[in-house]
Amino acid sequence: MVLAQRRCGCETRGVAAAEFVLIALPLLLAGLAVLEVANWHAARLVVGQATLAAARAGQDGWRAPELVQQRFETALLPLWGADASAAGRAAALARLRAEAKRLHARSAIPLWQMTPSSQRLTPEEPEFLVLDVRYMQAPLIPGMSALLRHLGTLPPHTPTREAMRRSGWLPIRQRIAIEWQTVAAMPAGALGVQASAPAPTLAPPSSHTPPAAHSMWLPPECVGGECFELPPAPVDPPDSPWPIAEPELCGVLLCCE
Repeated sequence: MVLAQRRCGCETRGVAAAEFVLIALPLLLAGLAVLEVANWHAARLVVGQATLAAARAGQDGWRAPELVQQRFETALLPLWGADASAAGRAAALARLRAEAKRLHARSAIPLWQMTPSSQRLTPEEPEFLVLDVRYMQAPLIPGMSALLRHLGTLPPHTPTREAMRRSGWLPIRQRIAIEWQTVAAMPAGALGVQASAPAPTLAPPSSHTPPAAHSMWLPPECVGGECFELPPAPVDPPDSPWPIAEPELCGVLLCCE
């Protein structure tokens, strides 16, 4: 009688363990998938803000590609553990560039690539700067890289799928269109972080030249409760190839009481 009860208890515990494995394993996989999706979505939000910062830096005619790269990298630093201190930002930037070099050495793929173009929907509407950004995000869950490499082999075969197949990282695509503040001499190349060059180079601008300088209306500025009119905007010299403007035009001046 005692022996039969012991055998029955062992069989019951074995069945309970098997049921626990059958239930816990799918729940564990689902939890890891949710964690990976949340990590990717957080990175996507940061890359979207970085794309907007880069677009605003190039909005004045794409005259400073180094500024565009700097603004994009600075906005990416929260993904790399940057804090509010200058030392923390410098350390995060060093980690970002070191990881970019390792990724390029291993897979010959840039960590991020930015392709600028110009677009005009109708002849009456203004011209827009269009930035197409691809950023490679490292997976958080071990073993996810093998799955991403397999997914990269599936059709259709695109450059993004090829980058995913070769690196095992998850690509994040962002596209933004923002109105030009001056007419651009758009470069033909793309901007991206490579392993060998600390600062990317762009192809020479096209032969398109900007129009003549235009005047800009500025609202009155208030100091100590009294408002006064700002002097008119400077006018370009006749032989100047570019309009006189700040590196980044920020929009509207606020008038406070």
